[in-house]
Amino acid sequence: MWLWLKILGLVVLNGLALWGLAWVMFRDVDDFIDSVEGIFASEHTYFVPTRALWYAVLALSLLASEYHVLF
Repeated sequence: MWLWLKILGLVVLNGLALWGLAWVMFRDVDDFIDSVEGIFASEHTYFVPTRALWYAVLALSLLASEYHVLF
C-alpha cells in the first residue's frame, strides 16, 4: 500500500515540476511546438539544440534522479 502511495506522490510531484518548468521555459503551446519543430528544421545538416530539447533533457534528468526513491 505504501509503495503505491509513494509512486502516486512522485507522479503528482513530477507532473507539477514538469508543468512549472514548461511554464518558465515557453510562452505558450505554439512556442513549444515551434521549438520542437526547430530541432530538425535547420537549413544546415547538423543538429540544432532548442529550448524543447533542453526541456526534454531536464525532464529526463528529473525522472532519472528519482529512480532511487522507489527502489
